[in-house]
Amino acid sequence: MFTKYDGKLGIREYGALVTVVTAIKICDQTPVFVFEVSKNAGWMLPAVSVAIVIPSYIMLLILIKRYKNKNLMDIVFNLLGRYAGFIIGMLFFISAFSFTVVASRSYVDILSEMFFPRTPSIVLYAVLMVTSFFIAKRGAEAIGRVSFLTQPYVKVIIGIMIMLALKQVNFGFLYPIAGAGVKQIIYGGVQYSTFCQELILFAVFFPMVRGYKEFKMGSIIGFSMGIVEQIFFFILYVGILDYPPLIINNFTYQAVARVLYSGRFISNLEGIFLLAWIVDSSIFFAIYIYVSSAYFAYSLKLPEFKVFLLPFAALSIMLGMIPDNNFVNAVIMRDYILKVNWIFIFGMPLILLIISQIKGDYKNENS
Repeated sequence: MFTKYDGKLGIREYGALVTVVTAIKICDQTPVFVFEVSKNAGWMLPAVSVAIVIPSYIMLLILIKRYKNKNLMDIVFNLLGRYAGFIIGMLFFISAFSFTVVASRSYVDILSEMFFPRTPSIVLYAVLMVTSFFIAKRGAEAIGRVSFLTQPYVKVIIGIMIMLALKQVNFGFLYPIAGAGVKQIIYGGVQYSTFCQELILFAVFFPMVRGYKEFKMGSIIGFSMGIVEQIFFFILYVGILDYPPLIINNFTYQAVARVLYSGRFISNLEGIFLLAWIVDSSIFFAIYIYVSSAYFAYSLKLPEFKVFLLPFAALSIMLGMIPDNNFVNAVIMRDYILKVNWIFIFGMPLILLIISQIKGDYKNENS
């Protein structure tokens, strides 16, 4: 199945990795955010967010092509110098790690409230992060391969859920199509474009991918698949739950899974859908622990970053348990992080490209 064993990610592995982190957002509180701002037109927001992000992503590709074999942090240090590079690197680390902490607590709350109410949250947290740590410890290639190998099974389960959900969709709930209005849809797309932050953050993976073509195509294919899945599921959510009941329920994916049925032989399928979600969740946090550790180590100019995987996994649990409830974590903290991060993450490629154009040092590297 894999024709090259060079320890790096190919298009399939990297594309699967990107698909996981993009598509899994259908299972957390993301639907609540997007439908709250644009009402029943929330299914359009992923497409709008992509349109906002594409210019930054194109600029990032230009930079990567100019500075061959360098990841995003190498480019930052090359263009901004040691001290400014350290500050930018730590900001990238804070962005990735804060999202890891807030998102992991959100997932633990879902597990606790929906499936394991008698199990202490700290136990569920530990199981999730330990599993993610062991996946991350194997390295980028292992994460990519696990993503690629598990996706066919996950997609089959998701496909079953879609087929069952279509029976209960009322497409009349999609009207009015514009929801809260075109201006609100555009505003929401800009506001929550950080849901697409992986397109920029994952540039730290570049030296671990076989080449520019693999990085570019893997990103485009994986991200496109994930966004299409988001749009399709958001349509199902509003078509089944309607607005505003949709935003009242913080666990949209799980709520829809519970109301599905397939006849008298299988009356409760939520356990099957839970399996797909847990598999992708473990990979998702393995990726984010890995990326957070990489940014932290690269900011300090350290040659090895895997030593930070376990400390950051443990620190995620410690910090994630601080919020008193899911509302404080998901609705307040995550919303704040998303709003603050987007200017920095998507503005950085523009700043770097301008400086690169002024310095012109890439011409010497490519000569």
